[in-house]
Amino acid sequence: MADKQENNNNQEEKLLLPLPKWKFWYVMIVLYVLYFLDFATRAVVSPMFPILKQDLGLSDAQLGWLSTIVLARVGLLSIPLSYMIDRSGCGRIDRLLYHL
Repeated sequence: MADKQENNNNQEEKLLLPLPKWKFWYVMIVLYVLYFLDFATRAVVSPMFPILKQDLGLSDAQLGWLSTIVLARVGLLSIPLSYMIDRSGCGRIDRLLYHL
């Protein structure tokens, strides 16, 4: 039993790749910036409702759809983009998203 558990631990250690410190912090900073931008795009829309309502003459229902579209974009694009990144690697997807 102990040999089996030790064997499992060795297999897990082989799967975990040690990252250099700079690469770890680079990934953490990129993720932080992406999460911040995601939050900011959703947080900025609601306080602008009175301005949008007055300036564009939008109804409350239309403003609700505006919030829904922002949330749906994140939800709908996350699944196919995750699949594409897993299949083709980050480099291609980064270049594609940069041009969008």
